[in-house]
This record gives sequence, structure tokens and C-alpha cells, in this order.
Amino acid sequence: MATAFASTYYRQHVPTEEQSSNNLIKMITKSFCINKNHEDLTKVNKDEIHVLNGIRFLTSALVIAIHVVFYMLVAGVSNSMDLDAFMEGIGGLLLHFDLFVDTFFTMSGLLHIKGLLKRRQTLVGVLWKRYIRLIGPFALIVFYLISVSKHFSPGPAWIGVEETDVCERYWLKSLLMMNSDVRHICHTVTWYLPCDYQLTILGTLIFFIYQRNRSLGFISYGIIGVFSMIIPGLLTHLYQFPGVLFSEYGKYVIRYRETWEISLIYTPFYSRASTYLVGAAMGYLMHVYKPDDYRKSIPKIWSIIGIAVSLITMVATMSLGFILKQRGRYPIEAVVVAATNRIFWAAAICCIIGMCEYGTVPIVSKILNWSVFTPLSRLSYGIYMTHSLVIQRYKLAQRSAHLFDIFCMVHDVLGTLTMAIGLSYAMWLFVEAPLINITNQLFFNKSTEKESNKSRDENGIQHQNGAAKTKISPERMARRILHAPQGAIRPPQMGPNRLNGLPGLRFEVQE
Repeated sequence: MATAFASTYYRQHVPTEEQSSNNLIKMITKSFCINKNHEDLTKVNKDEIHVLNGIRFLTSALVIAIHVVFYMLVAGVSNSMDLDAFMEGIGGLLLHFDLFVDTFFTMSGLLHIKGLLKRRQTLVGVLWKRYIRLIGPFALIVFYLISVSKHFSPGPAWIGVEETDVCERYWLKSLLMMNSDVRHICHTVTWYLPCDYQLTILGTLIFFIYQRNRSLGFISYGIIGVFSMIIPGLLTHLYQFPGVLFSEYGKYVIRYRETWEISLIYTPFYSRASTYLVGAAMGYLMHVYKPDDYRKSIPKIWSIIGIAVSLITMVATMSLGFILKQRGRYPIEAVVVAATNRIFWAAAICCIIGMCEYGTVPIVSKILNWSVFTPLSRLSYGIYMTHSLVIQRYKLAQRSAHLFDIFCMVHDVLGTLTMAIGLSYAMWLFVEAPLINITNQLFFNKSTEKESNKSRDENGIQHQNGAAKTKISPERMARRILHAPQGAIRPPQMGPNRLNGLPGLRFEVQE
């Protein structure tokens, strides 16, 4: 924070001509400048898929709602009969709530492959940039859990001490993105980070193969896609898991650290690979068929039908937990559901994105493209990382059982969301944005400059679309004309260009 405030004061009050020319000082002050980082939060980037901003933030809000109920169950509910009645009714449709997190994996695959196709990058550089993007807030959370949270006054249901002990023993494994065992996860929600990073490695390797051999890349993608369905289905069959793990919420939610099943089929990267690969395919299609070139190419009626089918598919997939619970155990059904249900969810998400980008969707598109979602979307990672700490502090420190009531839950969700946005904003200004800026300046800006310099030769010729175009001053052009050998200059041609006030005169120099 001190570096951020000092950098902001330096760049705002010290005249530009008096600022240090030292590259290190310039990089630090620019990266930590609060004003710049705030502007980056609200800036609209070129080729940005605006509909993703709304989907990302709304998904974060839904995840908060799920975790409010989760910690309420962990801490204890006074009216458990009302809770059971709710779960046996309409609440049962949310037993497959873990699908909300698959939305993040879908968008991660989409953006990662689209970014790889957009510009040439090194394999190590891509993985390092993603690691830095994830590690900053995560390291701060680990520090909080080890050094700060244990000083709070615990309530009867407080589990902060347990998480503190786990973090102290396994913090290095967690920070290296190697931890998918729920018994060793430093913080409940951080299982997502190693899973996402390992999927990033998988997607990057597929793209690396694709760069070397296009056909082999598609074959590799298909093989991995098949295995992403076979592995969850096979594990479900071998260990007699339910098709939707959390349909037995009493077993897998309340005592989650003691259930080895979660570490086998819920948190590992192979259980989410199918979702990620669907998003990767969408990213490839959006690179080939750029939305700016195909905007509103899908008729309005088909766009509305596509959105309707997607929403119906999402509701049907979400309700599978309730349906399977009511029907009882059928092994074949459980295997098929475990192998394919996440694919349908991811495909529905991609269809909504596609209809909003390539078609005309009256209401949904306007909601998801709302400009307010742009900064909130960039804060979503911080919201995800901090919201459970807020819920823990409130729910688990309370010295009485909680009341299961819809209004109370809405109140808790809105309060938690507001506090998480504030904490995420501070984390963006002081941790996320500075790390991203430093990484870009050290590893990516230089490579961009080298690529742009390669496009110019010693005479200042810039190549565009395969043709050499000369960018030189009129004075230099005149000197070259005077000293050019006979026949090197073509007769002037009439055109729209102007040179030294002479309309239509254009000189073409033969190199």
C-alpha cells in the first residue's frame, strides 16, 4: 500500500520532465499507480467479449448465494425441518449447484485459446502470466489465514483454526498449484485455482501441438475430449458414486473435508476438463469468425430460439440432481450423467455467448452487456477469493443456530457481495493490477516492441498485408527523387493522396 500511495503521488505531483529516467523506477511507479489501475478497471479493451462481463459477475453472485447456504449448514440450522422441506421441493433443483463453477471453467477455456490464437507467445510466458494472475490474491489469502484469522474470537462452529493448521502445513503445495486434495486445501474455495491452472497447462499443450501440426492438434483435442468424459463416468461406475455428487448433500457438504470422494471426482482437473474443452472450442470459433465481422449475422428469431433452448438445457441439467435423487440409484444413468452433464451446461453457456455476439437478443443481450458489469467482472476473481472469508467470519462466529429463511439469505447474500466487492477493489488496486502490470512490462511489452521493430527495415519501410509501404517525410522523398537513377521514378498518378499541397500527386519509389 505504501508503494502504491508513493507511486501515485510521484506520478501526479512530479512533472514529467523531472521524473526519473531509471527504467526500474518508471516500471514500479507506473505499475502501482492507483489512478492508472482504477482507469484500467473501467477501460474497455479492444476485441473484448462484453457479454462475458455480465455472465462472470452474475455467476459470482450465485456462487456467493450457494456458499451462504453451505456455511449455514456447517454452522447449524435451528429449523432443519423447514430446510428439509425446501430441499425436497423447489430447492432440490439446486442440488447440482456445482455447475455454476463450470461456467468459470468454460469462460477460462474460451479466453485462453482465443488469446493464444490472437498473438504469438512462448509456452513458458503464457503459463507464467496465468500463474501471476492467480497467485497474487491467493498468496494474500494464505497470509491472512495463517497470520491473521486465528486472532479472531472463535464461535462454537468456527473452523478458522482448522484452516489455519492446514495452511501452515500445506501452503507451499497450494501456492505451487499442485493441491487438489480437499483434506489439504488451504481454503475451501481455493480448490478452483490448481484445477484452473492445470487445465491452462492442458490447453496450452494442445495449442502447442496445434501450432506444430494442425491435424495432430485437432486429433489431440478429440482424444482428450473423449477421455474427459470416460474418466468421470468410469470413476462413478467403479466407486458407485451418485451421478450428481451433491444430491446427498448431508454427506458431501456438511463434512466435506472428511469425504475422500470429493478429492477423487470433484476437485481434480480431469473432472472439469470437458467443460474447459467446450469453452476452448468456442474460443477457436470466435477467433476464426470474429464477432466484429459477423455481428447480427444470425436472424433475430433464431437468436431468441437459441437463447431459449440454452436456458431450458441449463435448467434441465441443473435439475438432474433432484431427478436422480427421486428415482433412486440406477448405475447406467449415474455413469451417463457423470460423463456428459457438464458438457451440456458448457454448451448452453457458449450458445448464449454466441447468440448475444452474433445475433440479436432483445433483453438478455442488453442485460449482459450492461457497462456496469465491466469493472465488476474484473473484480470477480477477488470477489470469489474473499467472499467466503466474510461468510465465515459472520456465520461461524455466531453463538447460536442460524435461521433458514429466504429473506434472511437474500440479506446475507447482498451484504456479503457488497463487502466482497469492496475487498476485491482494494485487492485490485494494491495486488492484482500491480502484478499484472509488472508482468506485462517485463515479459510481454518487450516482445511486442521487438515484433513491431522487425516489421520495419533500415529505410523505414513498414509491411502491411504483404505490400511494402514507405513512411518518410516529404523532404526525404524530394532528396531521393533528385538522386534517383534514370527510370527509377514512375510518372505521377492521380489519386486521393496529397503531397506538399499538390492534390492527386503521388510518388512511387522502386526499391
